[in-house]
Amino acid sequence: MLNLALKILRKLQRMLTPKKRRTQNLTYRSYPLLAYSKDNCLSDELSLLANKWSTDKGTAIPESVERFGPRLFFTPIYEMFFSSMRDKAVCVLEIGIGGGQSLPMWRQYFSKAQIHALDIVRYGDPQLPGVALHQIDQTDRMQLMSVGTEFGPFDIIIDDGGHMMEQQQVSLGTLFSYLQPGGYYFIEDLHTSFWPFNSYTDLYGTALDINEDRTNTTYSMLMEFMKSGVCNSLYLSSEENLSLSMMVDKVVVFDLPSTEYGPNRLGMLRRAQGR
Repeated sequence: MLNLALKILRKLQRMLTPKKRRTQNLTYRSYPLLAYSKDNCLSDELSLLANKWSTDKGTAIPESVERFGPRLFFTPIYEMFFSSMRDKAVCVLEIGIGGGQSLPMWRQYFSKAQIHALDIVRYGDPQLPGVALHQIDQTDRMQLMSVGTEFGPFDIIIDDGGHMMEQQQVSLGTLFSYLQPGGYYFIEDLHTSFWPFNSYTDLYGTALDINEDRTNTTYSMLMEFMKSGVCNSLYLSSEENLSLSMMVDKVVVFDLPSTEYGPNRLGMLRRAQGR
């Protein structure tokens, strides 16, 4: 009976372990639906905070929220990377403010962090200690470098900005050098790389900047980076692509359950130590 129980336990562990396809140090991870089903909204600390503040990065929709989009299940992934950093004096940069729901979430989660948030729209004082807002166009390299020079280096950078291909890739190419060695750069909402999908064809009335063969999408760029170990973004100069190729030591694309927005992907790039 004991041997049978051990066999069943090992089988369950294999079912819940992310599947991996590895190319050197570059990884693609597909998480089983069982781990993120509607009936199992997960109770990690960051997801609980995300759900409390009604950010779509979380796993559940509070009953008090009348208008909402699908939950994207990013916070369980973030918890895996950030839990050991919670009580450290980290510096966090998030691109995109929107309704501002993620700001109190980060403030509560990282007790000693300095948090900077960028958006092309000017927002008022969030009235949160240690949280600073900056009006920035994320395709403007000079503005991005100014933020990086003045407030970096950052331990974590999260792009939840405009979701256009140019915006995501120019921000990555410009800001990555302001990341601490060993730091993490996340790109959210890669579903826009798959649009048009369902009724989603543009972003806030602006046509998506995706070419006919879809070779310029951020998702395609990251997948090619994983396979070859070389960054080849059509929005970056040869020098910027080379710099990223040298600095990045790990690329992960998390394949999460799809939503009405389309295939749900989260990208992560880690800066190598000593580079």
